[in-house]
Amino acid sequence: MSGVIYGPSNAAVIESVGATLSGMVGATATAAALIPAGSLVIGVSYRVTVLITGPATFEVGTVLDPSAFGTAVPVALNTIGTISRVVQLSPVYYPDATDVVVTANAAGFTAGTLKVMVYYIQIVAPT
Repeated sequence: MSGVIYGPSNAAVIESVGATLSGMVGATATAAALIPAGSLVIGVSYRVTVLITGPATFEVGTVLDPSAFGTAVPVALNTIGTISRVVQLSPVYYPDATDVVVTANAAGFTAGTLKVMVYYIQIVAPT
């Protein structure tokens, strides 16, 4: 899943990329390098598409900030994460490709699927 909105001279303004984390088992589930290098992340959204079992809640973030995009998120089917669950309210620049990490609270994951989308800006030279 990805999308691009172009500005003047085809300079990319807002982009999105997504991943599906399925068969979640263990303490964490990782969308490897989902945040592209050189990105100014303006938001992350997610949806539980298959009931997550194991913990009662989970966090969504990065290795350095495990709850940047969501804290104490319920595991119920169709739970969504948007700006209302975000801990990190200001855009953050990621110079290197960065994993999005989903961390179980208390008990580890035993099953479930989470779709994750990252919305970001990359400044590119005009064509």
